[in-house]
Formats: sequence, structure tokens, C-alpha cells
Amino acid sequence: MTDIHPTKPVIDIAIFTQNQIIIFWGFILFIFLTTLYFFYKKYWKKNISKISNEEIIIKEKIDYSKVALDKLNKIKKLISNKEYKIFYFEITQIIKEYIDGTYNINIKDLTTKEIINHKNISDSTKNNLQIFFTSLDLAKFADKNLNQKKAEELYTMSFKIIEKN
Repeated sequence: MTDIHPTKPVIDIAIFTQNQIIIFWGFILFIFLTTLYFFYKKYWKKNISKISNEEIIIKEKIDYSKVALDKLNKIKKLISNKEYKIFYFEITQIIKEYIDGTYNINIKDLTTKEIINHKNISDSTKNNLQIFFTSLDLAKFADKNLNQKKAEELYTMSFKIIEKN
């Protein structure tokens, strides 16, 4: 029984060689990446540009002075409630948003000095902002001038800053 041998030799049925398989999968990968690239160019990038254009159009249509004046009217009650510290922070935010929109400056991370020295702001406005922000900084961070008279003075000054532009 040890003399049993196969009657036919084993036939290797290799349809593709190793190199042909690598070329095949490389071609499939190339087609896949090319398809992704064209979808990116046609759909995704176009949608991003549409959003950017819509944001620009929306930003141009906003009347920043009207928005700021409406917000100022809403915070007037903080003075009568003697919530001066909150008032000072709110009025600072309103004026910064107004400057951001009007002069197209991203001032959220800028200091008072950087805002005042910005090239897009006119000299007359810079002087008003200098006085305004200096007073607000003293009130917010050094607890100076926390009284109704100073709050009303800054409230009036904020209207003048908005109306001059």
C-alpha cells in the first residue's frame, strides 16, 4: 500500500500571475481615487463656496448700527437696576460687535489697544473708542466708576460712536 501514487500530476490552475493581480488592484484603486476627486470637485467644494457667498451676502445686508442701537436700548434697564458690572460687559460686547460688522474686523481676540490702532478705523472714531474702552476697562477690571452717572455717560457715548459712523 505504500506504492500508491497519483495517476495524474497536480495541475496548477493559475489564471493570473502575481504581477497581474497587483496591476489589477492598482487600477481599481486608481479608478476609486479618481472618482472621489471628481465628486469632491463637483459637489463638496461647490457647496462650500455657496455657503461662503451666502455668508458674505448676509453680512452685507445687516445694518449693524440698527442692531447695536436695538441692543443698547435693551440693556438700559441694567443701569436702573444698578447692575453696572453686567452693563459694562454688555455694552463692550455690543460696541465690539458693531465695530466688527461695520469695519469688517475680527476683534473678538483683540485687546483694546489693538482695536484702537487698527488701520480700518478712522481717526475720529479711534479717539472716541480710546476714551470709551479705557473707561470701560477701568470699570470692568479695576472696579472704578461703578456708578449710575458714569454708566449713563458711557451709554450716551456708545450712541455717539454708532451715530458718527
